[in-house]
Amino acid sequence: GGSRKKKKAMTTAAAAASECVSLSSELGTHAYWEAFYERERANFESSSAGDEGQNWFSETVGERLVSWLVERLDDGRDALDLGCGNGAWLFQLEERQWKGRLVGIDYSEGAVAMARAAAKNRESRADFAHADLRSFDDEAFPFVHDKGTYDAFMLGEDARTEAYVEGLLKVLAPGGTFAITSCNFTAEELEAALATASDGHLVAVDRLPYPTFRFGGREGAAVSTVLFRRQSRE
Repeated sequence: GGSRKKKKAMTTAAAAASECVSLSSELGTHAYWEAFYERERANFESSSAGDEGQNWFSETVGERLVSWLVERLDDGRDALDLGCGNGAWLFQLEERQWKGRLVGIDYSEGAVAMARAAAKNRESRADFAHADLRSFDDEAFPFVHDKGTYDAFMLGEDARTEAYVEGLLKVLAPGGTFAITSCNFTAEELEAALATASDGHLVAVDRLPYPTFRFGGREGAAVSTVLFRRQSRE
């Protein structure tokens, strides 16, 4: 009885944890991502089916997230995806008939090349630029999205949330909406860290509920998503 319950709990926890790829410190390096997307693009170009590569979160997470956001946001808003990778999330948004601009940025040249190749193959209208938060030269966006980029950013050497938020506030318009999804931080941790680093200008307004699991006497989810609104500066 007891051992069977314990085994079932461990199986449930493992299944929930598989919702996103386990991260290690090397994922905080530029070299890792360049090598990764070089392999991904080679696979894409050699695949007759146009293999667009790995999704760092399961497809169900992406679909759930897109549906949740489409229900809550004006689809005429221009959208900026931070750390767009292969462009998969913007393609999902486009499939839901999002009317605003779709722009993705990534500091990996390989990722941007991969995303552009996938966009061309799909005849997508999404645009992709090689840039990071500190170098992106465009107007501020009313909607900014991050799925896993903050996780990777915080694995970098001497990473600070303040540096991430400083860049974020350059690209997020006052009154704009910021959606962040993480598999390294709980919703409570995201809310506290971003509110503090932004001096209260990023205010949490909603959370996307995910299935929870119980293990070791604690209950939690493998993934967390928080919706923030940027308060206008006085």
